Amino acid sequence: MHGFRRHPSLRLVVLSLLAILGLTFTAAPILAEPSRGGTVKFVTANDLKVLDPFWTTAYISRNHGYMIYDVLFALDDNLTVQPQMVDTWEVSQGRLRYTFTLRDGLRWHDGQPVTSADVIASLKRWGQRDSQGKLLMRVLALTGERRYLLRLKQQYQLASRS
Repeated sequence: MHGFRRHPSLRLVVLSLLAILGLTFTAAPILAEPSRGGTVKFVTANDLKVLDPFWTTAYISRNHGYMIYDVLFALDDNLTVQPQMVDTWEVSQGRLRYTFTLRDGLRWHDGQPVTSADVIASLKRWGQRDSQGKLLMRVLALTGERRYLLRLKQQYQLASRS
């Protein structure tokens, strides 16, 4: 112990080594290979007050919605758009007609099948609240059963968000 008092630099080296060792042991679980399956638990920054992401601009409601609701298309790990509820889709040559077929086996929480009528109702509901949705609904006709069709009356491009 007397060496530490006489050599403050030695004390600094030993304390630094202990700190690095401590950080190594605390970082080990973070650096380990992630496990598959199980339960993810997290604490949100805010209380979740509204479950419906259509009726609020709160990020907590949007994030919660993405965790529990299916969407037609979603982003993969590389941020590439991939179909989620959609099985196949076709785009007409003039890009005015978009036909989407839902995946087989989509069910609601009560076991009832998800239909294109459900999708159309959701799109119309979104189109009443969202500013881009309102613009799109002016030029859009929605129809369908298992397949649903978006038919544009004219070319349409979303405004950039820059």
